[in-house]
Amino acid sequence: MSVREFDVLDQELPGVRIVSIRGELDLTHAADARSALELAASEPERALVIDLTGCDFLDSTGVSAIVAASRSARGAGSGVTVASTEGSEVRRILDLTGISQGLPTFDGVDAAARAAVGSS
Repeated sequence: MSVREFDVLDQELPGVRIVSIRGELDLTHAADARSALELAASEPERALVIDLTGCDFLDSTGVSAIVAASRSARGAGSGVTVASTEGSEVRRILDLTGISQGLPTFDGVDAAARAAVGSS
């Protein structure tokens, strides 16, 4: 059994911060993801895009990190959107848990960023 790579990338653009999660967002990596998401979410007046287009797997700890970050961002007055590939396993989990109904979810990062900036 091989260990899957995991990475969190943070990109700042005018009015928006994109946190891209690559690999498996599970118990092993949830703390790292949560820290990055919470830091990004704490910035007032900067929308947050949670980019899961490169995420291969999402468990309940990952879902919890996403929910916590969205609450923090909204508390700071910022818009929050999610980018997740339509038809992927991660998107299915977002749909099953209701995240895609509670947070605007888009197929690509560009659309998610435009929507996030417009909602903050």
